[in-house]
Amino acid sequence: MTGPKIVSWVIAHEPVHLFVRTARAFADEIEKTSKGKLVVEILTVSDYLKKDDSASLSPDGSLSFGHIFNALEDGRIAMSQTATSVFGLINKNFFALDLPFLFRDHDHVSAVMEGPTGRELCESLSEKSGIRGLAFTYSGGYRVIGSNRPVDTLTALQNSSVRINTNPVNYVTMKALGSNPKKLLKNGYGYDEIEPGSMDVTETTYLRFKGKHILKTQHNLYMTTIAVSSKFWDELDAETQELFQAAALRAAQIEREWSIEDCDKFERECVENGIEIHELTASERAQFEEMTNSVYQDTEDWFSPGLVDKLKMH
Repeated sequence: MTGPKIVSWVIAHEPVHLFVRTARAFADEIEKTSKGKLVVEILTVSDYLKKDDSASLSPDGSLSFGHIFNALEDGRIAMSQTATSVFGLINKNFFALDLPFLFRDHDHVSAVMEGPTGRELCESLSEKSGIRGLAFTYSGGYRVIGSNRPVDTLTALQNSSVRINTNPVNYVTMKALGSNPKKLLKNGYGYDEIEPGSMDVTETTYLRFKGKHILKTQHNLYMTTIAVSSKFWDELDAETQELFQAAALRAAQIEREWSIEDCDKFERECVENGIEIHELTASERAQFEEMTNSVYQDTEDWFSPGLVDKLKMH
């Protein structure tokens, strides 16, 4: 009699607790629906390094994206979850998910990312790599602008140095606002910490920001993708693949609900935590949207024809 099949899920980077709870939600679901035939082994970076001391790390101590991709492709690990924009390195269509004001609300996100368009995006990864997408999560929800100095209007971004992630869409967006975007991850500083003297503000989320002032722009979403090794996937029979896909989708739904709750809690407790949040007025939001309309034209030829319309139409 053989034992259960072990599914290794590696937590690649911070915030660890956000990614661990998603992995646990998946583990609970798949272990239940597979009746114990699949058991998930959740590995933090330190856990993983005990198994693979050749792993390459980023300056902030997280596993490098290159290593995660390679480990998924060659089957050293079965699953991971990382920023959706990173998968744009495999398929540029993933960059489109950071377009400004792309999604109207959370229901819109669910309709698109759980529907045919989201499914096509996930499957497109396996066409160009040994990685298969399964589902989309928030991992922090809407992006905001954070700073250690007061930021209460869009003019605060004019000529400011803005820390962004590696998605070129975010670079174009911040340029459209008149700021100086910089992709920065060095000297041990995480992407959302403002290094003294080098950055004025950062494009971030509530749960990643460590400063004191926030401009609540909610101009796009910090999304992540639950991904599986194609090599591991191909070892599963069709019935188990269906259970696997369903468990990932359920975990993603739960995670998005948690992220919304986390953001509500963050706002309720911001004053006692010494954080000031300034919410854009209706006119300021309209101004932000008008200033960044050009981003859609500037990036149009980056994506498959019709993709952006599919993302917006629901």
